[in-house]
Amino acid sequence: MKIKLVIGFVLMLGAITGYGSPAITDAIKLRIQNGSHSDETVIRFLPGCSGGYNNGYDAQKLFSPSAVPSIFTKDDAGTPLAINALADLESDQSVPVFVRIPSAGNYSISSTIPGQFGPGVVIILEDISTGIKTNIQTQQHTATFQTPHNSSLPSFILHFYLPPKVIEFAEPSCTGTAGMFVFHKAASQSLPYKLVDANGSLIASSMTSSGSDTIQGLPSGSFSLRVFQVDSIYTEALISLGLSGQPVADFETDVPNGVVGQMIQFTSLSQSFQDLEWHFGNGDIVQGDTSRSYVYQAPGVYAVDLIAINGACRDTIQKQIEISSITGISEVDHSDIKVKLNGNVVFIGSSGMLKVYSLDSRLIHHQRIIDQKEIILDLPLQTGMYLVASGKETKRVF
Repeated sequence: MKIKLVIGFVLMLGAITGYGSPAITDAIKLRIQNGSHSDETVIRFLPGCSGGYNNGYDAQKLFSPSAVPSIFTKDDAGTPLAINALADLESDQSVPVFVRIPSAGNYSISSTIPGQFGPGVVIILEDISTGIKTNIQTQQHTATFQTPHNSSLPSFILHFYLPPKVIEFAEPSCTGTAGMFVFHKAASQSLPYKLVDANGSLIASSMTSSGSDTIQGLPSGSFSLRVFQVDSIYTEALISLGLSGQPVADFETDVPNGVVGQMIQFTSLSQSFQDLEWHFGNGDIVQGDTSRSYVYQAPGVYAVDLIAINGACRDTIQKQIEISSITGISEVDHSDIKVKLNGNVVFIGSSGMLKVYSLDSRLIHHQRIIDQKEIILDLPLQTGMYLVASGKETKRVF
């Protein structure tokens, strides 16, 4: 008995995966359960299979004892199958599902996905007796049987709905030409569809044709194309249309703010442009440079514009930079601190700690002084404002 169980498991695994086949895709496992009793069946789609019995992929159903419910499908010849491999999923499909119910009661039907389906595929379990339709990928269905059930007719239909496929599109242009796209929905009948924008507002609605359908006159933006299969159940394709030829302007500076006389580096981060225009906020305009050094001669807050140009299309970004004045003091004496602005710091005093900070609290230099009257530190400082700390006090000196 133990050997038979092991062999049965190996054969079942071979039937699910196929001999020498890669990892499975497009496969769903249905499970029916009542109390501690349960049963499962697998339906999958792959190229080369058919509605008949597929050696190496299909597996016949071995029914459980009478107290256990059974769930299964059938091939075209009516053979009950535990694993049913069907032709590649290229259009909407509906698969009859059969059950054997040993006693009256409530039976739950749930699913797992051992092989992922393509994006947007919706799988609906339809209860034939009640007409209830359940998205079996995300929900569990409960079926009630008043009496034992062993019919040759299916109790459920498992519907596989594919999303619409966008086969062609044209983005709107920044010169005013509207956008469009062409889509196809593989289905056996015409279906209603709606196109809504990112806010849920209706843009277009109609019925699908047997071929392809075209939606025109679209602005840039994100859209949801919803094709309604049954009732309120729909498959969906998400479409995003940008502006064709639209440049994107952006830039950065090497410092967030500066001082009068300081050289500031402006660097373009723009995309899809043919030309650039720099407006420095004081009337100066420079054209064509992707990187530009600029010196402001007066304090103030300046609104800097960068315009990216691509033919007739333009994009502008504006950022502010604050320029501060400097004191112009060439030398400062304070207590035991003496500072000269030629790039050197001269310390005059006795004992203590000398520290030099930038205004963003970055320590530039520190040194302990013990019984020394004068120390000259070689600190090549750029134009700006600094904090010099000595002993017990801190003094902003330039």
